[in-house]
Amino acid sequence: MAKATAKCTCAKCGKIFEVTQICYNRQEANRFEDYAERNYTECRDCYRERMNKENAEKAKTIIGKYGFPAIEGKSEKQINYANNLRDKYLAKCDTSRLEALDDFCKGITDDNYLKMLKEEADQSYNGDVEKLKAEILKYYGIANLYILKTETNASAIIDLLKFA
Repeated sequence: MAKATAKCTCAKCGKIFEVTQICYNRQEANRFEDYAERNYTECRDCYRERMNKENAEKAKTIIGKYGFPAIEGKSEKQINYANNLRDKYLAKCDTSRLEALDDFCKGITDDNYLKMLKEEADQSYNGDVEKLKAEILKYYGIANLYILKTETNASAIIDLLKFA
């Protein structure tokens, strides 16, 4: 076993950073060091900043299209953290789940759909429509998205997404 440590320079900020990897032998470690010094051109800070910007752009489109609410909180720091978590989560969501959420939200405003939900809840859930809705959201994998669409509290969003 050999540890490869390459000293790389960030092309964006000029910061020198290290990349390490455990290799099977010294020859492989030397090859990795040469490769990393030539090809690793972005430090973790610049990478994180770039990913946050990309996530924010994707999420902005999704938020505008599907009508997610603005986040409110106790401090700007809390609001920014909740926004970053939501942006990261939404950027990873595939459009089929977003469309399913949109269809569900449109459905629960339709009287015929609500009547059908009530009938199904009476048969299978002892009249508990909320439990049926929760089951539908869970089945389609959109429970977290539904909470994000209806929740404005930064603290609740952080609790929901900090480990997602």
